[in-house]
Amino acid sequence: MVNKKGFVHTIEAVIAIVILLIFIFTALPGEKIEQTTPDNIKLIQEKITSEIESNTSLRNSILLYPFPSQLLPPNLETLEQNRYRQQLTSFIKNAINLQTINFDYTVCDAQNTNCAPDFLNPVNADLYVQLPNKDIYAKSIMIANATAQRVFRLYLWETF
Repeated sequence: MVNKKGFVHTIEAVIAIVILLIFIFTALPGEKIEQTTPDNIKLIQEKITSEIESNTSLRNSILLYPFPSQLLPPNLETLEQNRYRQQLTSFIKNAINLQTINFDYTVCDAQNTNCAPDFLNPVNADLYVQLPNKDIYAKSIMIANATAQRVFRLYLWETF
């Protein structure tokens, strides 16, 4: 006859070990892969966004920035010819001043919709611009006044 008391103690020990292992694997954090923004990108992001926040002309360019629905016909060439986009693009090019870093940006309404150029959501095929298959670092700021609110999102990536 099998010793029932020893068998029950063995089952209890196995259950305790399983519970302990489950606790250890769920409670202890796994390896965290923390992606950090390179210092050169972070400095450029801060330089550009702080200048946009403090410069009245650049703030107005964002607040008056036309959305694709405001442009007829809505295509990227029409948007590129817009003077507000030209001013922002020129400012960012001068602020980066490096051949190894490229950029793009969007200006969206406060609900983070109706962005231009809409390269992340190819609903409008005319405004679809493919971002490169690289590590892209984004920084967003909200610009607002009494009549308008806009989200400016800057995308930077290294070209090499």
